[in-house]
Amino acid sequence: MNSENKEKLQKNRPGTFIRFSEDEQNRLDTESLILGKSIPTLLRDSYFNRLPTKPLIDNEGTKSILAQLGRIGNNINQLAKNSNRGLPILKSDLAQIEEQISLILQYITRSNGVCKNQNK
Repeated sequence: MNSENKEKLQKNRPGTFIRFSEDEQNRLDTESLILGKSIPTLLRDSYFNRLPTKPLIDNEGTKSILAQLGRIGNNINQLAKNSNRGLPILKSDLAQIEEQISLILQYITRSNGVCKNQNK
């Protein structure tokens, strides 16, 4: 391929333009000098040579969360209907809902790599 054809291809290639803060630009300039690479090469390498990203929660996890939320919603609806009929809401029913929500929160925090000691 001759140089004229290469130039035409490069002109027709889509590009991305990014604005950086002054600090970000200074960091890029410094790293470019240290590594002896152009800024576009640094950016290209940092994006395309990294490990692929994966979702924090997979499809099975999403299905599990949605199922648990559906059960919680049903329980809350039953409690609301009973309350509207003048029936008392039992503490054990509220405790069951609280436990279900707690399980979902534990699953989500583990999936996101967050480990917290949650004291009740």
